[in-house]
This record gives sequence, C-alpha cells and structure tokens, in this order.
Amino acid sequence: MAHSVFCMSCYYMSYMEIEVAGLFTYPIKGCGGIAHYEIEFGDNGMLHDREWMLVDSDDKVITQRTHPAMARINTLIYGGMLLVSDPATGICEIALETENPRPDTEREISIYDKTGTAVAEDPEASEFFSDFFNEPVTLLHIKQQRRFKPQYQHAGAGTGTAFADGYPELITSISSLDALNAHGQTHIPMDRFRPNMVLAGELPAYDEDYYRVLQIGALTAYIVKASARCTVTNVDQAPGILEPGSPVTRALAIDRRGRGPDSNKPGVYFGQNATHRLEPGVSVALGDTVEVLERAAERNFQLI
Repeated sequence: MAHSVFCMSCYYMSYMEIEVAGLFTYPIKGCGGIAHYEIEFGDNGMLHDREWMLVDSDDKVITQRTHPAMARINTLIYGGMLLVSDPATGICEIALETENPRPDTEREISIYDKTGTAVAEDPEASEFFSDFFNEPVTLLHIKQQRRFKPQYQHAGAGTGTAFADGYPELITSISSLDALNAHGQTHIPMDRFRPNMVLAGELPAYDEDYYRVLQIGALTAYIVKASARCTVTNVDQAPGILEPGSPVTRALAIDRRGRGPDSNKPGVYFGQNATHRLEPGVSVALGDTVEVLERAAERNFQLI
C-alpha cells in the first residue's frame, strides 16, 4: 500500500523533542545483550550486533524460541575480544575477527528467506556452548551478509544484515512500552523486545508506526517495516525462562494485532525495523537528538 510522505523538519520538531535513551547490541543471536553509551555503525548495523549465532548438529539455528535459557548467557566486548560467561559454564574468550578460517568450516545460512554464509569459530568456543546446552552445537561467525528484498532497500543505505531475523536495527520507544503496560495485566520490561535503539521524549505511543526517515544524531535511519513479534517476547530475560500463558503476546493482541504489507497472516507488532545510510565511522550516543525527517499519514501495518 502506498503511503503519502511529507517533510517534518520544521513542523514536527516544533513541538516534539525526541532523544536516544537506550543503545543495545546482542553479539550472539539469542544470548544476552550489551548496553552502550555510544556505538559505531557498520555495513551490518551496530558493530558486532548479531555477528555470531549457534546451530545444532543439523545446522538449525538455535534461538530463544526453543532454548530460552540462552538469554542468561552474558556477553561483553573488551580488549578486542568477545567475552562470554555463564555462572555454571565459566568464561569463554572469542576473537572479534575470525582469523584464517578453514574453508571446510564455511556453510550457507538461511534465516527467514535471507541467505548468507558463515564460518565456524574455534572448536573451544563451540565446546563451551555445547556444555551449556548439554548437546552438540557450533558457534558460527558471519562471513557474507544476508540480503533483504529490493523494496526494503534505500539508495546509499545498507542492503543486508548479519544474523538478525530481518533487518540491521530494531527501534522502540518508551512511550509505546508505557501504553502497553497501561493494560495492567503484567509489567513488561523493554528487554523483552531486545531493541537496538530506544527513543524517549515527547512522542505519542506508537508514533513510530508513522516514521519513515529519522536523523539520529549523525546517523540517517530508514524505517523498513513494523516488527511482528514472536514468542521470544514471553521469555523472562534474566533467568531465561519462558513465562506460561504468553503474557506479552496477549497484551500486544489487545491493540497491536494487525497485518503487514507483505503478509495476510495476522501478527502482533511492537517496534520498527530499520536500516541506515552507510557512512564510515558514524556513531550514535545516548542523549543524541532524534529528528523525524519524513513521516507518513498512515501506519506501516494494518490494525485488525
């Protein structure tokens, strides 16, 4: 569905002040995240965001959908290393760059119809995770990014992602979370949605449904599509336990049930997927001002 878009550089910001209130990366898909004061952006999104992932003995991707306990695996980037820890399993150090990977460890990876390639990390890293899960798993590092469809690409912006489900960034807002929690069924923390950027300020709940282009500090971001949420939102991230009764999904279904532009299947939506203009060395910091450069007259999904 086509949407009318107009410039908001004067009108919109004359009464709305928005800033960056949270920055997060998740180096290993499905594992614990890292909060940042400032983060640099590269071809795949925030540096080192979802550059690694785990697969089982059948090369199937391991996520919190089937292994919620992986949420409690802590990650930290320090001294050129990715440090991974768990109280029971210990600590594992992983180099940020895979040096001289063996050609026989390379494999094709497809997630949600986006295909790329990955290489296996040091066997010691895979052994660490195998001990945690009590089953054989392999840690993979991104080699060739996964491309998304041409209709979601923008001139001068990235055209692919590493191991994120769909797109390089996920943007949410505190106003929208407050509206969700106003239903009063349960308190839902923002970490249930595993965002990359959290916006705060004088913006109405779910106003991000109408955003199309944002200036976030020095970064230009393009909203790709609303994010349809899966069962992972029902995982309590601290203990890594799936809550019974799907409380977050049920809360979203009250007023966030809808259909996206490329699917007739109903879903529940929270947050916006985004990509960004590729400019070497660009970073975003907490407190950076967010300006809505383009805004549509309609949401980018249909409420039902």
